[in-house]
Amino acid sequence: MNNTDRTKSSISATGLRVIWVLINFILGAVGGGMLAWGPLNGDLALILLLGGLGGVLGGGLWAWQQILGKWGNLSAARHWSLSLILIQSGLVLVVATTAAWQLNRVGFFPPIGQDRRTNFERLWYAMNDNYPYFELKGVDWEDAYSRYLPQVEAARDDGEYHRVVEHMLAELNDAHTRLVSSLELEPSCGFAFTREFEGQAVVTVAGQTAQAAGLGVGAIVTQVDGMTLR
Repeated sequence: MNNTDRTKSSISATGLRVIWVLINFILGAVGGGMLAWGPLNGDLALILLLGGLGGVLGGGLWAWQQILGKWGNLSAARHWSLSLILIQSGLVLVVATTAAWQLNRVGFFPPIGQDRRTNFERLWYAMNDNYPYFELKGVDWEDAYSRYLPQVEAARDDGEYHRVVEHMLAELNDAHTRLVSSLELEPSCGFAFTREFEGQAVVTVAGQTAQAAGLGVGAIVTQVDGMTLR
């Protein structure tokens, strides 16, 4: 191999080392950001901070490993490589497992079981972890769990189960928090669905026939078949 070939080979090897360090810098930054966003539930500042630290740490350690190999200390370089791979794999597993557990608690994944208690508890945990107004509303959410769980287990059918859940959510007195039946989610079923807001019947779902008649979501219904609503 002549000097030109050796130079090209050296440049190529150096380029691969730089690319490898950059890849691990990016992986470290993503891992740090995910740690702040998921398990730590941090704000943007914490995400950027841990993302930056993760990138510097991940890229820096692999850069040191590459330097050891470049200096000819192959044994130390191999030990560093193995240790870093094990550490990174462990961190990825921990972060991924924790994030998946948190996402499951808020209902991101479909439930493993379809029994009523499982679905009730997933709803309760999702509200418990994310609803910010329990104190403002004066609602003891843990007490609600204790009171409504026996009713859920005693429900004889889905309709009764839905009513139990609806009553629990009604304790929040929150116009944006309620149980929506599958029928309401299907616009082709029924003419229209309304809900009371400030004493008025407001359309929340308009079926195809209602839409054709000019009745849309948000409309206020004052009469039905000539009878005035009170």
